[in-house]
Amino acid sequence: MKYFSKQEIMDGDAMFRRHLINSLSGYKSANLIGTISPDGVPNLSLISSVVHVGASPPMQGFVMRPLTVERQTYEYIKASGQYTINHVHLDFIDKAHYASAKFGKDESEFEACQLTATYLDGHEAPYVSESRIKLGMRYEDEFLIKQNNTIMIIGTIEHIYVDDDALQPDGNLDLSKVDDVAVSGLETYYKVDKAAHFKFARVGQWPESD
Repeated sequence: MKYFSKQEIMDGDAMFRRHLINSLSGYKSANLIGTISPDGVPNLSLISSVVHVGASPPMQGFVMRPLTVERQTYEYIKASGQYTINHVHLDFIDKAHYASAKFGKDESEFEACQLTATYLDGHEAPYVSESRIKLGMRYEDEFLIKQNNTIMIIGTIEHIYVDDDALQPDGNLDLSKVDDVAVSGLETYYKVDKAAHFKFARVGQWPESD
């Protein structure tokens, strides 16, 4: 087993460090954040840090990198108060990954990445039409993580669109039914497959898969 101390990591190759540390958290969801500029240009960014915050009210969060350079997604979320979260699937991994490139403000990632912007239920921010699980979000709050100046963005889920194949009778989503993908590190993607489903765990009852 290979061992790394913190000092070795910090003194070593920067790209190796980025790949290693980004991989340590394991599989992460791959999502496209949809926003729109004040000038009406639809914007996309690829995010792998979306997390569940709470169910009542329904909320999710994601981490924004430090504002040491222009962050269009952050700027547009703050300007409009609205954004979308769109799952990435096998059939457009390459297009989604291309959205992580640094496009200019006058360029639409939707157009550059050959994805379709769609507007639903009066929500100002664009959804990715090709995504089979998409959320309409409203900005609620943000928290500075002072140790590295990243920002946790917290939003309320206002609209949910879920493919019929993914939605289970109990409310769970079977992400394998819509070919969801996971990401590890910065640029490696994996297929999603369901391994097991257990009932709610209770002391004295050994969990069995149904």
